[in-house]
Amino acid sequence: MKYLKDINFVLNEKKLTLIFFLFLFIMVSILDIISISFVGPYLGLLLDSENFTQDKFILFIRTNVLDLDYVNFTNYFGIFLVSFFIFKAIIAIIIKKIVIEFGHNQSHKLRLKLMRIYQLTPYLKYVEKNTSEYIHNVQIVASKFGTHVIIPLLNYHKY
Repeated sequence: MKYLKDINFVLNEKKLTLIFFLFLFIMVSILDIISISFVGPYLGLLLDSENFTQDKFILFIRTNVLDLDYVNFTNYFGIFLVSFFIFKAIIAIIIKKIVIEFGHNQSHKLRLKLMRIYQLTPYLKYVEKNTSEYIHNVQIVASKFGTHVIIPLLNYHKY
């Protein structure tokens, strides 16, 4: 529980950003579901050409989107599937980039916050500790928080 409180303390002003990340992750999950739902009818169409005239999904596409013969339909549908998977991969890469930038920005803000706290610390309390401990906290611990806590926590949805 203390772990979550510490993360909440550091991210106190970024709660809306976490909701934005939740929205992005739900969007990627929906794209995954849609892409998987297209693969089944396509494989059924390739394995059995009778599905071209009997499958409800394919009939819906043929009547509302394009009315093509079997060969052209399978070609266009295959191109559509490949394009959709490429689009989904690009979206996933962009989201990964946003997550990594967010983690590094939070690491930077934590460093600034620690520096302000150390600068406002009374001198007598400051000299009680070794200065290498302060340097370690600002450089190493803050960096590890961004790269080993925030980024994996936000990337957890993919594992």
